[in-house]
Amino acid sequence: MRKRTFIGMLSCFLACMLLAGCGGGPKSKTVVIPESEFGGEAAGGTGHFDVSKIYKLDFAGPYRELLGWNDNERVAAVTGQTEADREIERIDYRYNTRQLRAKLGAGDIVSGLSPDGSFAALYRSDPGTRGWKLSLFNLNALTETVIGDNLNPYQAEWSNNGQYVSYVKYGPDGKEPSVAVFDRKLNRTELYRLPPAWGGKDAPSSLKVSDDGKRALLILSGKQPRLAAGTFKGHDIAIGFERPLTGNSFDFLNNDQIEYIGADGSLTLYDSRNGNIASLAQNVESFQLSHDRKKIVYSTSQGDVHAAEVRGNGIANDKLIFKGLLAVRLLWSPDDGRLLMDGRKMYTATAPAPTRDAQDGSEPLVVTFE
Repeated sequence: MRKRTFIGMLSCFLACMLLAGCGGGPKSKTVVIPESEFGGEAAGGTGHFDVSKIYKLDFAGPYRELLGWNDNERVAAVTGQTEADREIERIDYRYNTRQLRAKLGAGDIVSGLSPDGSFAALYRSDPGTRGWKLSLFNLNALTETVIGDNLNPYQAEWSNNGQYVSYVKYGPDGKEPSVAVFDRKLNRTELYRLPPAWGGKDAPSSLKVSDDGKRALLILSGKQPRLAAGTFKGHDIAIGFERPLTGNSFDFLNNDQIEYIGADGSLTLYDSRNGNIASLAQNVESFQLSHDRKKIVYSTSQGDVHAAEVRGNGIANDKLIFKGLLAVRLLWSPDDGRLLMDGRKMYTATAPAPTRDAQDGSEPLVVTFE
């Protein structure tokens, strides 16, 4: 499971500051940009989502993949000079100080962090089976627990309360996809069958389980990606809702309501209790709900980043907080007081979307609020 107005002078100043950090040889530093230096004014004057400081994270090596927040002061990332020498680091965004957490093998893949940032879902290449083992790696205690083996490295998703880790699993013949849900409290995995028609090009690529463990959201691949919502019935999944999807932003607002970006680019709310569908915002590229589900941040195709309060079946106090960034990742800190943004500056918008290469023009930023 993305704030209001830096006007022209702000955008120009930001572009200059960010460009200034890109010249010369490799270096590591943090640029702190107080909002008062921009000379602009915050829109609305309501006091909601007032920006305090913006920190720019720089990476010395060419390989960089942001994972998310490890805690309220540190973010986790995969860094390295090549694919073969990557490692997981945690970085204090205020000072750009770093701590090594783990070395990664050439075929290892970090799939995602737990909501509190303590654990990473980690696929380890297993030469003995030509597959991968899925483990939960504790970024603080540096321990690792295997929860699945002989797998393909499909995206592993955490429930919002951190209890469930879910992923797609295929049979020995590479067919018959099923849903695997690992319950951290019970320390066991349950498998659920998918509809037979969901094979081949329509196979799901990722899924997420609700906090009560009774429902699932699935992304179906194909020419037009689709979002499907269903409930667990015995060892099957009963699908009750399916819609075209834009991007890969989707989430549970609660156990009964979901938010996603429709095919027309609208941020959409669906309520499974009555089937109601509401449009919340237009031209949305990505979004992220806060951990307490009371706030939302979203980015638009115009390069704007907004924040708003979630109220009932809508949003309120919508505010523009950043301009000129095509954000592809928006992540709230565990305390919902800071925002990690990653994307491409507008003046490089014609280039491909951000990749794991730190030199591709993408800008990782941390925004703090008053």
